[in-house]
Amino acid sequence: MSTLNDGFINEIMERNARMVSSNRLGTNEVCASGKNPITDSLIRCLIESNEGVFSTMCGWEMESGPSSRHDGFAPRHDISGIIGLTGSIKATVVVSVDEDLVFAVAEAILGERPNKINSEVVDLVGELANMIGGNAKERLSLPNVVLGLPTVVAGAGHYVAYNSQMAVTMIPFQCQHGSMSIELGIV
Repeated sequence: MSTLNDGFINEIMERNARMVSSNRLGTNEVCASGKNPITDSLIRCLIESNEGVFSTMCGWEMESGPSSRHDGFAPRHDISGIIGLTGSIKATVVVSVDEDLVFAVAEAILGERPNKINSEVVDLVGELANMIGGNAKERLSLPNVVLGLPTVVAGAGHYVAYNSQMAVTMIPFQCQHGSMSIELGIV
């Protein structure tokens, strides 16, 4: 019995050592494929998180498109929730939503469809950013990552400017009620 437990414990310790080693990669480091493993993992976690939030909250299937580099200076959608990740990574996550989509989300969750962007819609977009960012943070499971409080920006034609040192990736999403995107700016 002791050798079985010893083997099992050694296997767990080796696996944990590999995980800690891989989590120590800095956000500017690249792996053998030439890609940044933290950015790639965070993008995957954001996609899974967004799909999960919309499935759970509204019963909708969000379809993601291919991610692409983004300069951050082009308007995308009508309202955006912005949330920061700090600690072992430094990143900004922007959840941008078309007005029609956020009104449909409000109707699905609150039972009433708004006819304009109001304080409830602003709070809803902030909460979407919080849920998507928080869920992605948990999925990423890096040590010492802190999720900030969301900020919401509204208005047709707005854009979010990023720190000039950030590499920004945009992931588009579509469902039967409209479109949205998630942008990830990471140093």
